[in-house]
Amino acid sequence: MREALAAWFTTQGLSNVKTPADPVADMVPDVQADYFAKIVYGEAKLCGDFPSQDTKEQLLNYCGGLPSEYKLVLGIPKACEPAVQRVVAEWGFTHRIQLVGL
Repeated sequence: MREALAAWFTTQGLSNVKTPADPVADMVPDVQADYFAKIVYGEAKLCGDFPSQDTKEQLLNYCGGLPSEYKLVLGIPKACEPAVQRVVAEWGFTHRIQLVGL
């Protein structure tokens, strides 16, 4: 999933894609890339990672640790995209997380 997310970053025109990302706020996201003057971070998850409390805590850490103007791109399998959308909405992360079905 990490490699698929990195490939998606490239198809979106982001540059300097690397995986794993450089550490940020005591975390190491799966992927990072440059988008104009900002860095975009990505995390790859599997269907089975939802609705795990560990996943919720990790995403909460990312949302709290990254600067407010950043969104986290969450790469997930297309097969579970609707279910993950519901979970992310229930957790209240929709304003900070962009879901991408891979």
